[in-house]
Parts: sequence; structure tokens; C-alpha cells
Amino acid sequence: MKKNLLAPLLLLLVVLTGCAAPPQPRIFWPPPPGEMALEFVGLYYSDADFDKTAGQLFLEKILGRSVGDSFLRPVGIASDGQGRVYVADQLLKVVRIFDFNARQMHLLSEENLFTRPAGLAIDSQKRLYVVDAGARKVAVFAPDDKFLYSFGSGDLFDNPNYLAINERLGRIYVSDGKGHKVVVFDLEGKYLFSFGQRGMAPGELYGPQGMAIDSNNQLYVADQFNARIQVFAADGAYLRHFGERGDGPGQMEMPKDLAFDSAGHLYVVDARKGSLTVFTAAGEPYMHLSGKGWRPLSLGNPSFIHIDGADRIHISDMINLRFVIWQYLNPAYLQAHPISEDDLRRLEEIKLKPEDAAPDAALPSGGSPGGSVK
Repeated sequence: MKKNLLAPLLLLLVVLTGCAAPPQPRIFWPPPPGEMALEFVGLYYSDADFDKTAGQLFLEKILGRSVGDSFLRPVGIASDGQGRVYVADQLLKVVRIFDFNARQMHLLSEENLFTRPAGLAIDSQKRLYVVDAGARKVAVFAPDDKFLYSFGSGDLFDNPNYLAINERLGRIYVSDGKGHKVVVFDLEGKYLFSFGQRGMAPGELYGPQGMAIDSNNQLYVADQFNARIQVFAADGAYLRHFGERGDGPGQMEMPKDLAFDSAGHLYVVDARKGSLTVFTAAGEPYMHLSGKGWRPLSLGNPSFIHIDGADRIHISDMINLRFVIWQYLNPAYLQAHPISEDDLRRLEEIKLKPEDAAPDAALPSGGSPGGSVK
């Protein structure tokens, strides 16, 4: 009798394992009737948060949910735009690779390569650049995760943290928060020049952090302790700045990192406010997402942001020990993923309000950490 039951049960398990999980409500921001610009993709605390098939969810109910390898301090984040997301963990001194195609997570290297990993970047050849703030250098890895070379030294940096790559001009910019400057290299890691000094005047920097490069090769720098964004020419000449200190929408307290989407919008994460603010190229606030906390749409201490070639927005959140992914609703994405009337109806049922960026009802699970939506 037991043998007769075993075969059908195994067959049922195989069928379930191959089935997709039921679709979840799509979350857009701002919610209707405003102009929707972003879609919430998911939260990731560990490799246990990959999307699962119905069969995998069925097994979890029987065997229990896997905890996975959790973060201790997620910092730098980058994506190759093809399903691999790299996240540096500063306390564990590792870089993790979340492979969304294989639904697996592995380490960039099993060896102890880093002292205090921080900012990450990926070039057009899929090479990964890792700022090691403790060793005061930048390490470069091939697409197959093999170490290639490193550049920089303690003679050039006091405390490097972030970097930005301009392949059009053949330059790599590394910010030095303690040295209050930006150090510039060529693509082979040869030192070219540096600019900046501590101060509050235009062109002076006070704890510079993340950087982004626009289509005109202008460098935008998060001037952390001056609570503003400064814009420099490729050679380091000051051009302009925008932003003011305050706790209102569009104002800043501690801007940490920034990135451009394909439409030229500038995304700025503010660690102290726990916010994401989107500006136009002219520096005018375009959209704001705030609500500091642990809930699904909240940001506890966002310090690094990366937008890949598909306009996927990746934000690491140190306090909440996770990273979040949003999607900018560009024309190509909307063509592949059109928003239906049923999507809008389900969103209306959630009752997402503009003044409440993180309602517990935003996730079908009731807002408990560790899940993903999409």
C-alpha cells in the first residue's frame, strides 16, 4: 500500500515543483491617481528570498523555511544587468553574488581578500571594481570572478568609499570621505589627479560620498556633511550645486549615494532621512519616497544605490540588513510588462497612500520581513 502511494506523491511533488507560484499584487510608486514611475520588485535579506515555485513553497510548508546566509552590514551594491547582483558585506568582509537566474547566492571569493569592502561598480566588460576602504585601494575582478589587479594606495587615500567609472573619457573617480576629495585614475588604474578640499564654499567638499556621471560627462557628488549635491566638470572644475539642509521632501540631511536612470533622472539616497529622492537633471525634486523604518517600502539607512542598464534600481539598507530592488517604468519595460486594469484594481485594494510609504498591507504576507513581491 505504501509503495502504491509513494509514486503518485512523488509525481505530484515534481509537478508542483515545476509550477510557478501564484502572482502577487504589483506595487507602484507613486500610487494612482499620480503618475506611476516605479515598480517594487522585492526585498532580499539572504538567498532564502529568491522567488520560488509553488513546489518550493509547498516543500517549505513541510520542511520549514530556509534561513539562508543573512547580512551583517550590506554596503556597496552593483548589478551586471543580466541577473547577477553583487553586494559587499563590510562586517563579514566579503562580496556576495546573488544570481537571480540560478536562484543561488555564492561568494565572489572564498579567500580573505578584503579588509573593509565598500563601494562597487561594474564596467561595460562586466569587470567588477571593489573599493577596499581598509586597505585603501581598489580591487578589480574579471567576469568569471577571478582577481585581476588592484590600484591606489595609502599615499593617495585616507578613506576611499565610492567610485564611478566614465569609460567615454577613460576615467575612474574614487571619493575620499576623510580626505574630502575625489581621486581620479585612468582605466588601467594609473593616478591622474585629484580635486577638492574640506570646506563649505562652492567647489569645496565635506565628506564626499557617492558619485554619478551624466550624459555630458559631468560628475555629480554627494557632498554628505554639506547636505547638497555638487556638480563638477570631468576635469574637476566646479560647475554648480543644488539641495539644501532640511527634513522636507527634496531637502537633504545626509546624502550618501546617487545614480541616473535612462531618462536622466537623478536618484539620491539619504541615510539620515531614510529616503529616496528623485531629481530632474536641473536639480528639481521629481519624486520622493520616505518612511524610515523596517516595513517593506521603508528605508532604514540607505547608503548605496546602483541602477543597471535595464533601469533596475538596487539600494542597500545597512540597518535593515537587506537590499531592495525597484524598477523604473521605462517604455521598454512597460511594453514587456504592461499595467493591466486588474493590476490597478489589486493596487487599489491595498490602499497604498502617498503619505504612507510603508503600510503593513504593502505585502500579502502582512509586511513581515524576508519576502519579495513580483
